[in-house]
Amino acid sequence: MVSRQQLQSVGRNCPGYAPIETMTNLEENEENVRCDTCIHWVNGRCDIDLFDEVLESLDQT
Repeated sequence: MVSRQQLQSVGRNCPGYAPIETMTNLEENEENVRCDTCIHWVNGRCDIDLFDEVLESLDQT
């Protein structure tokens, strides 16, 4: 299972991150930038297959 910390780390570093339209500018702060607030997060996974790639790149730093 993916942790909230992983969702945040990947979301902040993902080149494909696009916030869902329902988020306001006030809500779009660093804490709320995470995979599950992205339009590409569908049914608990990234539909453009960037999650694992970005997570692995974070592990290398």
